[in-house]
Amino acid sequence: MRLCQTFKQLALRSWDLLTQGRSNSFQLGEETLTDSILLALKAGHSHEVCTHVFHKHAERKTGADWEWWLTGRSRKWFGLRVQAKVLDFRSNSFKHLHYGPRHYHKSQCDYLIESCAATNPSPVPAYCFYSQWQPETIGTGLLTRGGGCAIEFYGCALATAGVVCGLRGGRGRARQSALEHVIPYALPWHLLVCQKENETEDLPTRACAAWKREAIAREQSLLNSLGERRRNELQQALQARGQVRVWDAAPDYVSAIVNDVEPDSPPPVQRVIIVREVTA
Repeated sequence: MRLCQTFKQLALRSWDLLTQGRSNSFQLGEETLTDSILLALKAGHSHEVCTHVFHKHAERKTGADWEWWLTGRSRKWFGLRVQAKVLDFRSNSFKHLHYGPRHYHKSQCDYLIESCAATNPSPVPAYCFYSQWQPETIGTGLLTRGGGCAIEFYGCALATAGVVCGLRGGRGRARQSALEHVIPYALPWHLLVCQKENETEDLPTRACAAWKREAIAREQSLLNSLGERRRNELQQALQARGQVRVWDAAPDYVSAIVNDVEPDSPPPVQRVIIVREVTA
């Protein structure tokens, strides 16, 4: 099975699990969903996917749960450092979206952006939303950038850290974490790996182009909705995250994992997932 189809199925799996959880008043957690999804990805693509789990120690410092590094025949690399958030059934919101560690003055999205900028080569800072809703909850008009995708593909949806920082609010603007405020700025995650018609680039180049075309465009849409002062503040803050680009090499800890050796120093996240696209 191709990676494109697998990513679609994993999103549907997440949606179905959340549907069952909602029906039975059983709130699922981010780690439960993440582990289930990564296990299924690894099991379905054992020759293309390499995973490594480290001691849980870095999330507060980096604001991230896991890191993806995508590569292919070009031997280029594209990375994403990801913080996962699951929909809270009672409030129909991503309840801890704007979480900030106690005794720290910054929020999780600030740490995520800064940690990516401090890594060389740097991954892009991203959020993964595990979501589910009834069709009447969100009108399809709010999902104008979904590319005609069924709503179930939003079971796993990605957004830039800039979107979350923008939703955090500012002077005179409340923090927004409700499903209907967040999900219009997210993209079904299979759009990152699936090939468009007549597209010949390999996985990292394709994913980078999709991130610019899909995720950054949604972020810009949110920025355009903000007042001038808040928009300028946020644009200045987002300059710290660096370029969205493919790299000639991955960070040293990724290279160590690929070569099946322990990294000299632990990576800044608990889980590292390496996806190497194999073409026929």
